[in-house]
Amino acid sequence: MFTKTLLREEGRKRRSAIGKKRREEAAQTLFEKFKSTREMFLSFSPLPEEIDLSKLNAFLAKQKRLILPKADSEKLLLFHIENPEQQLKRSKWNLLEPIPEKCKKALFAEIQIILIPGLIFDQKFHRIGYGGGFYDRLLSNLVNARKIGVGFKEQLLEDLIPIKPHDQALDELLLL
Repeated sequence: MFTKTLLREEGRKRRSAIGKKRREEAAQTLFEKFKSTREMFLSFSPLPEEIDLSKLNAFLAKQKRLILPKADSEKLLLFHIENPEQQLKRSKWNLLEPIPEKCKKALFAEIQIILIPGLIFDQKFHRIGYGGGFYDRLLSNLVNARKIGVGFKEQLLEDLIPIKPHDQALDELLLL
């Protein structure tokens, strides 16, 4: 049985082995999948190794359908983003996060689709993130949103992830 620590290491290894062309194709496929939808999205600002959501996020912001999280000690605060260049800044984790004074707060009820990062995923729609529990706490409050884990197909684990009662399953995976 694998521990979450070992699975995080495995997820990092798998993700770092993905080539530039595959990364670009995956980002474009993700954009194509969602560009014609009309829902309000809670997305995320990706780390360099994660699937690149910058094109999709910019598109959603222009349409006033983008919400991004900002980490605040133990939870994620949610904000509407309409102008990423003016409303986002780099966090201590090198993520682009909302500047609260320049954004309107978002409500859980507004979110229709949430795109969720992870290091590794399994066939039962569980994920392992970075260990902070931010998304598990958030997902327990988003009962009406479609919860989609996004990443690369290399991040799909053949075995099941060991889960704890607080771990939240997703509704689907979009691993490209």
